[in-house]
Amino acid sequence: EGYHVRDAETFDVLYVIPHSTPRWRPGTRRVISVDNNPGRIFQYDVDTGQESVLMEFSQYQYITSSVSYEELSRDGKWMSIYITDDGTGSTRLLTIDLTGRRIAMNRRLQDMCAPDPQWGLLEPDWIGVSPGGKYAVIQWQRSGDSQCSGMELYDIETGQFIRRVHTHHAHSDLGLAPD
Repeated sequence: EGYHVRDAETFDVLYVIPHSTPRWRPGTRRVISVDNNPGRIFQYDVDTGQESVLMEFSQYQYITSSVSYEELSRDGKWMSIYITDDGTGSTRLLTIDLTGRRIAMNRRLQDMCAPDPQWGLLEPDWIGVSPGGKYAVIQWQRSGDSQCSGMELYDIETGQFIRRVHTHHAHSDLGLAPD
């Protein structure tokens, strides 16, 4: 159970990461993972398997790992989290500065998006950060050119809407072009 880290030559299990969806932290020999309830971010030393709690979110209830933090920024500083609020039933989209161990963008979904007339409040398909660490990127579950549709960019610190990248809903990935 969990994610096995194996020796590349022998394929022996070196240690197990028991938390959700580990991601390499670029520029380090560390893996980041989350524990969904209570919300915590863990960091694992790749060489030793030593686990440490990087951040704890005691004010929140549950990190939705299937929507959160598709990948970390290229410098290993930024990640995103989609989290259940503090008992109010609302959810929040957060960007996390892993280096400073702080929450930057902190937007309540219910304040960002008006409910869809047919489906009600739509959650994002996924949230992430741009590879360069400048934007929070949100891929919504519906296509269109209205707010909370398609793929949108938000300021990584403030959560202010920047622009829509495209109007279609399709699961996608982020990357850097040579230029």
